[in-house]
Amino acid sequence: MPTPTPTLDTWDDLNVNDPVFLKSKKEPADIMNDIECEGARAFLAAHPEFYATPFNGQMLGVWCAQRAVPITRKNLEVAHRDLAERGLLEIPATPQSGPLGIETVPVRGGSAVAPPTAEEAAFLKKVADDPALTDHARRKRDELLRRAAVAQRPKFRGGNEAPVVI
Repeated sequence: MPTPTPTLDTWDDLNVNDPVFLKSKKEPADIMNDIECEGARAFLAAHPEFYATPFNGQMLGVWCAQRAVPITRKNLEVAHRDLAERGLLEIPATPQSGPLGIETVPVRGGSAVAPPTAEEAAFLKKVADDPALTDHARRKRDELLRRAAVAQRPKFRGGNEAPVVI
């Protein structure tokens, strides 16, 4: 059940028509704008958890406009609570957890590729392309590589066959 709306600040409560305000050289609209800007700053300072997006800001502003109340800290707090309870505000995306609660994060500050082991480096050196090979020799080498790859498949599927080493 939503909580009852407390009494909101009104322009009359803020005494915008007070002679002290009217003696200033500012127009009433500028004074009202200053009050609303200060209310928004106070709300943001008091609520660092607020997810400040243009959409959320508009929602709070529309909430106050629908009720014809100024944007003060108190009114914004009431608006935020009301809109959050109804699920009408954007919330920040939370990182997805993988299986067993493991969180996947991108690699920072280094290469995402593991360097090859000594055995892998030796194999890569053997199969590196040689520009001096003729087409016939290249086809023969490619056929040997295909056979080696096919022969190693059972090893990775749990078979007992020994891998073919070129």
